[in-house]
Amino acid sequence: MKTPSHILRSHPDVQQKLRRRYILPFLIYAIWLVLLIAVSIFVIYPIIDADSMIVAPTVLLAAIILPIFLLKLPKRMRDRSYRGVVRSCRPYNFREPIIIRTRQDDSYIPSAELVIQREDGKLLTLDLPLPDPYAPPPWKEGDELIHFRGSRLHLTVEELPTTCVLCGGISPEGAERCVFCHHSLIQTDAHKETSR
Repeated sequence: MKTPSHILRSHPDVQQKLRRRYILPFLIYAIWLVLLIAVSIFVIYPIIDADSMIVAPTVLLAAIILPIFLLKLPKRMRDRSYRGVVRSCRPYNFREPIIIRTRQDDSYIPSAELVIQREDGKLLTLDLPLPDPYAPPPWKEGDELIHFRGSRLHLTVEELPTTCVLCGGISPEGAERCVFCHHSLIQTDAHKETSR
């Protein structure tokens, strides 16, 4: 069973796009941090004695700002690629909805709680947004789930040949490239063998 990183090596266009999505937020936060420290030094320098060292205020400022910077890192930076099996999924029940709601952009997004056992045996508990709030979750117990770092999707292995991991568009079966964003569609060895 190939890991997501091994699968992506045969799809360099998708790998490059996902890497860009992963690195860009970190670069923006790093630039923001450097600018904040530079502006703070510019403000502090005229206040302190010209003969004294500027190192102590800078270190103090960095000690205050750095934890804020680390806490504010976007979820994408903590994202990891993995492959695993769904152990449980809290179903959407119309009479008694077991649903976790998060507030985002003044709207409530329904999500399902998934417990996934990764290849290394660790259990992950995820709150994934439901694609359709009025339908049951698309994940069932026993499904093999795959996630690529930088992608917002958690797809079952059966969905990979037709669902684009970049834009989420669904292409016709047998297509090699996404009909929406034109990047290559990921197919595992199992899919290649069955399509022959």
